[in-house]
Amino acid sequence: MGSTVSGRAIYSNVNGFLGGVAWALLVARICQLYPNATAGAIVSRFFIIMYQWQWPQPVLLKQIEDGPLQVRVWNPRLYPSDRAHRMPIITPAYPSMCSTHNVTESTQGIMTEEFKRGADIVDKVIVGTAQWSELFGKHDFFHKYRYYLQITASTGDEDLQMKWAGTVESRVRQLVMKLEAVDSILRAHPFVKGFDQVSHCLNETEVKAVVQGEISDAVAYRKSEDIEGKEGAKTVHTTCFYIGLLIKTRPPGSVGPRRLDISYPTIEFTKMVKMWDKYDEATMGICVRHIRSSGLPDNVFDHGEKPAKVAQKRTKEGAAKPAGNSTAPTPAPASQSTTENINSSWDAALPNPTSSDGATDWSRSYHGLSTQAFPPEVAEILMAPLESANVEITPDGLIYLPEIKYRRIMNKAFGPGGWGLAPRSETSVGPKQVSREYALVCHGRLVSIARGEQEYFDPSGIPTATEGCKSNALMRCCKDLGIASELWDPRFIREFKAKECVEVFAEHLPTKRKKKLWRRKDQPKFGYPYQE
Repeated sequence: MGSTVSGRAIYSNVNGFLGGVAWALLVARICQLYPNATAGAIVSRFFIIMYQWQWPQPVLLKQIEDGPLQVRVWNPRLYPSDRAHRMPIITPAYPSMCSTHNVTESTQGIMTEEFKRGADIVDKVIVGTAQWSELFGKHDFFHKYRYYLQITASTGDEDLQMKWAGTVESRVRQLVMKLEAVDSILRAHPFVKGFDQVSHCLNETEVKAVVQGEISDAVAYRKSEDIEGKEGAKTVHTTCFYIGLLIKTRPPGSVGPRRLDISYPTIEFTKMVKMWDKYDEATMGICVRHIRSSGLPDNVFDHGEKPAKVAQKRTKEGAAKPAGNSTAPTPAPASQSTTENINSSWDAALPNPTSSDGATDWSRSYHGLSTQAFPPEVAEILMAPLESANVEITPDGLIYLPEIKYRRIMNKAFGPGGWGLAPRSETSVGPKQVSREYALVCHGRLVSIARGEQEYFDPSGIPTATEGCKSNALMRCCKDLGIASELWDPRFIREFKAKECVEVFAEHLPTKRKKKLWRRKDQPKFGYPYQE
């Protein structure tokens, strides 16, 4: 079974498919159902049953049991995040957990198709019209789609490249989920591995092309000894990951070029990747660009597998165009498709999904994002200098603006009812933390998106934590409007602490431990359980 799923490119937990544990649990379940069956019968029933399985009904080897430890056990009745699992395959040992929480809408659809393929082949084997070897046929990922996203991670050092590429790969699933929210994309299919390459470049121009995923034949076949002793020559290590995009077909009767904007998901992805605590802009590169299937590099194909280029025919004016009637969007040259300008080829109005009643569906829409600036009088309110009297400080020394004051600024700028927070995801409830993604909408326009977080210490505190999660998202969204931007300015933080705050020694009376705590100078001394 392992050879089948590996060859079909559906074996990768980190990319949203099933990992080794999950596949083993599925096979074990079939063996439970047919304990006396032969190996061939087990394989036959595996594909038939898995194709017809009523997800999200969980796959269980034994009933879930509670235990004496204070650990979380998979329970969709109690935890909303567990209810969100699309293909729950539960581990049998205590504490029972879901081994497939990474599965996305796209990867579930791909695996269901593979189960159907396996079931069809098995049916043919039974009647004698096919061989078992057909189950092990190689995947067709790089022939299946017309458009792909190429994510290129690059460094100048082999050891550093391994860490950086691993970090980027671990975030690709998040990009897939963001792409799935784009209305025009039916499927975002991640490939299960990256493609490593070492490029020896003679000059900075070649280096820039390589880090964007454009490796010429001259660079690809150049050896390390070819650049020894040459000034300006560099060796670049790259790892490329690919996502196949299935785009909605053109509506009947539509005219003009098709347009698709995926700039927001890709830019958010690069921001998330760069939040890695060891990220160094001087030594690490990340680039996301789109490519057509005809532009895929040679190293993703086996020898002799790459399809021949489509013949070109010329119009009367002499310009070349692809043969046949193409209705797909026409991408710009790859050199323009950098991370900062990913929408250069599918450049368009932002998608504006609507609900059944015609209203904007803010759980998916990017309507109005960056279309125009707010009026000067609104900007003046939003970007007004922060008054020190409104700023608070935590005992740990973090300064903040109370959440209610953000709301007052928003009400003053846009008026009560002129703005709001729209959920963009289900509430995720972890063992100690609640999180949810929200969109800030002002005067009918999307302004910002942020994920709010809030800790809780007891299940009874989840409702309160859910409300705190929303408040946290509001504060994060307000950064994009310039509200209280001083709170992220290191100079302002140092000056505020020096002028308005004091750090004191306080004793924790129950434990008799002393520690340094921060408070404003105009606030009273710490009370119980502390004593200054």
